Amino acid sequence: MQEDTVCLACTVCDFAQQIETHECNEDSADAACAPINFGHSCLPGSVAGNHTRYLQPHCLACEVRASDNPVDHWFDFTLPGSAYAIIHSCGVRCRGFSRLRDAVNHSRGCQSCETSNVLFQDMGSGCNFTCQPGYPPSADGSDCEQPVLQQRAGMTLLFMRLSNWAYEADGHNITVAHVDRVQALRAGAPWRTTGHGNANRLFSFMVQGTAGALVAVSLKRLLVAHTMANLTALPAVVLRLLVGCLAFDYGFREWCRAHRGCKYEYITVYAHLRGNLLRVDCADRAGAREWLRLAIRAAHDAGHVDAVCALVARRSAQHAVAYLAAAGHVLNRQEWAEQAYSTLLWPQFEFKTLVS
Repeated sequence: MQEDTVCLACTVCDFAQQIETHECNEDSADAACAPINFGHSCLPGSVAGNHTRYLQPHCLACEVRASDNPVDHWFDFTLPGSAYAIIHSCGVRCRGFSRLRDAVNHSRGCQSCETSNVLFQDMGSGCNFTCQPGYPPSADGSDCEQPVLQQRAGMTLLFMRLSNWAYEADGHNITVAHVDRVQALRAGAPWRTTGHGNANRLFSFMVQGTAGALVAVSLKRLLVAHTMANLTALPAVVLRLLVGCLAFDYGFREWCRAHRGCKYEYITVYAHLRGNLLRVDCADRAGAREWLRLAIRAAHDAGHVDAVCALVARRSAQHAVAYLAAAGHVLNRQEWAEQAYSTLLWPQFEFKTLVS
């Protein structure tokens, strides 16, 4: 005796632990289920996740938390994610001169050690540093500082030089020059730094006085020159004083224009470049950070403005002032991007004193 066909309920997968590999259909094929492979293997920098009712997990790209790393993450992923579908669970390794923001929580990424006066520091491992000769450590040991310029005749300070001292009716006018410890130019000793591509476009400097009658300090001129590594020597004469103002010598300008690897800038002379210089107002630090954003396209200042203002505050009795300068706007980025080059800065400060 033949029995009638009986309809049974379709198998329902436990979607918390299974996926459906074959659906129940009218051709009398029951649903088929398979365990979810929560242990799906992924490469460093990715984590298993995002399974569906019908598909096994696949690898998702890991991330660090963007609020802590707005510009450059300073790290490489070294491990796959440790928690299913959590894109912030990958292990990271910090790149050179950077450190973990949180030794336990790698999702916060890394931060640069190269903050404050990094050009005065010799970096070690783990963000440790020693100050270069002639640059004393700050009171809290967190930075290296420019030595104080003493106004005493005949005194020589390591790496410091005074030139073009002139007395005018309303005070003293001097050019402050910073001598690089590796090379001092016959043309006078500017502040020198080396760069590559878009690096080193921001320069910070501070000046203070020690004379009791000092009432004001200001920046009168800022001259900048950029030279590629193939130009090993500048002309003997680079600068001259014209009616009390520092200027590039005509012979140097002619020489520089004749060499592809040389460019110069008058930051404070031409109106279209004056926006590249800021006298820091520590009562308006937000304004300084906004200037950085516009002048060098920096999404954040990594504490730079606060560090500068801390230095100024410690020298308020000496009428200390600080400036930020954005140099390099005359460079063709495509042409200079693959070149190592030096940037030289000649600031001319004006000190005003009470005349008895």
